[in-house]
Amino acid sequence: MNRLRLELDFVVQRPKVSLAGWGLVGTALLALAVSAQQAGVKWSANERQARTLAGVRPAVTRSDAIAQAGRPATAETARTKQVRETARSLGAPWADLLMALEAAPANVAVLELDPSATKRSLLLTAEALDAADMLNYLKAMQSDTRLSNVVLVSHQVQLQAPGTPLRFKLRANWGDAP
Repeated sequence: MNRLRLELDFVVQRPKVSLAGWGLVGTALLALAVSAQQAGVKWSANERQARTLAGVRPAVTRSDAIAQAGRPATAETARTKQVRETARSLGAPWADLLMALEAAPANVAVLELDPSATKRSLLLTAEALDAADMLNYLKAMQSDTRLSNVVLVSHQVQLQAPGTPLRFKLRANWGDAP
């Protein structure tokens, strides 16, 4: 009997790496090297800026502290301003102003009243049937001693409204000028 010899080979044969594979590995290594170089440049620039900023920061904080020492905080300033405006608004002679508006002729409709306590003035928007009613209202407001500097700011005929009323604005002051 003839026996055939059986050969077992447990060594794995590596596949041959092609030239294209080595090219891809080389390209990847080159890209990695370029990225590392750029990261190093950015890192050193960041370190330079941090050193520069560390030298500047104490000078800025000292000058800010000197400037802040002479004036109150902005939140406190805003609150103080708001309190002053509220006090000025509450101190306005609202009862006298409303009585002056009610004492004027009744054939004028007051549409809007925009008071400004800080300027001690009011802007009044009203409508009259015609120019004569508007002028009578203006004269009545000018003759009232509770108001001063009463002037006609604008007037316009309302063509789209029934009866084509005349819309006008008056500006008036009260008390002493601010």
